[in-house]
Amino acid sequence: MGNNFSINLEDEYRKNQNFIQNLNEVAMERQIQLRNQIAERQRAMELAKSRDLCLWLTVFSVAATAGLFTGFRRTKRTYFLFPLLPLTFINLYYWDLAYGNKMHRLRCK
Repeated sequence: MGNNFSINLEDEYRKNQNFIQNLNEVAMERQIQLRNQIAERQRAMELAKSRDLCLWLTVFSVAATAGLFTGFRRTKRTYFLFPLLPLTFINLYYWDLAYGNKMHRLRCK
């Protein structure tokens, strides 16, 4: 009688162990899925932030370019055009970051 009782306990223990193992696997899969969703949302927020910064920087560059060209046309001095070179490179960098494949190239490294 005691032997039958211990066999039933061992069977129940194995069933519970398999059930707990399946629960752990499901929980691990959910954690991995949640981690991937959080990472995707962070990338989306980073992309939105860079696009917003690109928009503001483009507006500033256009206004600065208009002011610098106005200064150049009035005085005919070329040093008014010198700041356009770094402004152009900065603007192109942020355009590549926001709308190009700069983010993909950074993730690959």
